[in-house]
Amino acid sequence: MQTENQALPGISYSLLKVMRIFCQKAPSAVQQLVISKIINRTLEPEIKSGDFLFLKNRVARIEIPDLNFSFSVASDGNKLQIGVPAKVEEVRFRADLQSILDIINRNADPDTLFFRRRLLITGDTELGLELKNLLDRIDPAERLPERVSQLLKRIQFKTP
Repeated sequence: MQTENQALPGISYSLLKVMRIFCQKAPSAVQQLVISKIINRTLEPEIKSGDFLFLKNRVARIEIPDLNFSFSVASDGNKLQIGVPAKVEEVRFRADLQSILDIINRNADPDTLFFRRRLLITGDTELGLELKNLLDRIDPAERLPERVSQLLKRIQFKTP
């Protein structure tokens, strides 16, 4: 019988496959709705306190090349607006899925990933730094259900 750790590479690979299918096959309206709910729920305290007002009428693009997927984020003042397909951006963040997971799990900070070229920020540097610094102050793993957070800490999104 496999232990949980022995089964994890298969779970990681299966989850990666599901994410790729979602990013490539799901209708953009469904992608937009799912991403919007996750992001707005996770970042709700900062949105309500006005921390994202600097993004009002501005657009950031998030690219995840290993999923061949991107989406845009803007603020209307009350919530973050997600765009799928991504809208024309002022700043672009590009990172592979493992790097995003490392940020969520606090295994690496965005500055370290930036200097290792695992996180690329192009476009409006000032806007990019403001967004990166805000996100760096937030611990998304603390806001996820405990079981999800524990699973994410053990998953490595590397294909076998």
